[in-house]
Amino acid sequence: MKRSINLRVVPFLAALTMAAALSWAAQGQERVALVVGNSKYLSANAVPNAVNDARVMARALRDIGFVVADGYDLRRDSMARQIREFLRKSESARVALLFYAGHGLQVGLINRTARPGPHQRPGSTAMFGKNR
Repeated sequence: MKRSINLRVVPFLAALTMAAALSWAAQGQERVALVVGNSKYLSANAVPNAVNDARVMARALRDIGFVVADGYDLRRDSMARQIREFLRKSESARVALLFYAGHGLQVGLINRTARPGPHQRPGSTAMFGKNR
């Protein structure tokens, strides 16, 4: 009796494992990520590992089935375009993840990311973020 129960359990466990694996693979279509790494700034110290960290994160997320949009040392217009596209894709996703590596700060209760690159004037405090 005990042997016959075990023989019935094995196919059931195999079918359950296969269903879980197929479900996991299908969920990859529904997981999106935006990964941004900004290392270069004119009026702030460079963040040398930001781009490296973002590349590692993008690769790791792809390895586990995320559809990843990534950008490195993005200017304001490029970052805004990436964010708009990410928000559009995230509407139909089951999981949406945003990873940002670079300078950021909080002014009052507003979180902001510093804009990198030559378009930023020295001494400028212009940041991404919504003003109240």
